[in-house]
Amino acid sequence: MKTRRLYCFVIFTPNLEAAGEMRLYYHAPGRELKETGINQRFCTRFEAGLKKLADGLTSSRGANHPEVIHERIGKLKQASFCRLCRS
Repeated sequence: MKTRRLYCFVIFTPNLEAAGEMRLYYHAPGRELKETGINQRFCTRFEAGLKKLADGLTSSRGANHPEVIHERIGKLKQASFCRLCRS
């Protein structure tokens, strides 16, 4: 394992050595922290949306039809996880 500044390069050559190839894995702790923060933020936003939807089930003006609820859950998934997949 070779380390330079905050980056870590790990070189594995288990089965590729005979073919003359090398597999390189890259790990940056700063980037890992950034991605963890982004993931946490989107999960928090998704859980808040689900909580709001659950609160709407008990109120008289909330959505009570299964089709509407499924549609809103789909919109929450799309808004939260599609952004997460793009980054």
